[in-house]
Parts: sequence; C-alpha cells; structure tokens
Amino acid sequence: MVVAVFGLLLTNESAEAATASDGSALALASLVAEHSPLLSAYEKKVMALMFSGNLHFSFSANKKISVQADSVVCRASDVDITLHSCNFTFGQKTAALKGRAAHELFATLVEVGVP
Repeated sequence: MVVAVFGLLLTNESAEAATASDGSALALASLVAEHSPLLSAYEKKVMALMFSGNLHFSFSANKKISVQADSVVCRASDVDITLHSCNFTFGQKTAALKGRAAHELFATLVEVGVP
C-alpha cells in the first residue's frame, strides 16, 4: 500500500498552509513529486504510475511516499492569458513550471481547495 502525504505552503499575498487529503490529493502530490529533489527516481515513477491509473508495480507495503514542498507560488495573468507560472521551493532547492504544466498544477490546486 502506498500512502501519499502532501504538505503545501502556498504563498501569495500572505502565507497560508494547506494540506490536501481527499481524492484529489494524489493528483496534486503526483504533480509536485515530479519536481521534488527529495524523492528518488523510483518514488517519482510510482507517483506518476498511480496518477495515470496504473497500479501494477512493486512497492513495500509498509513504506510511505511523502511529498512536501515548502512553498508553491502560482501566477496567471488576466491580461496575457497565455502567461502561467508556478515556482516550488524544496528547502534550498527550487523548481519552476511554465505554460501548460503550470496551468495543470494551478487547476489542481483549485480543485483540491487550496486557498
């Protein structure tokens, strides 16, 4: 059994912490896991497989995959509708998304109910 735990600190005007725990948490955790320097390549692959509906892989039953970002900041422009970006912070490391990938993450955050 794989358990995905996702802690998210979302900063915009003010910092707010949020935790996704419902059915959409897997989608959010999978999108963030792909960019996390804290996860192994195999853990990232497992998250991607589960998100795509493929549960045919081996994984220790008592092991958890914890996906956590210190911050995720997404921006979308109402002037330039093609402008989407998200920036992650994982400790001292950062990652950035633009375009369609950023929009997918932003939409998933909204779906999960992260303010």
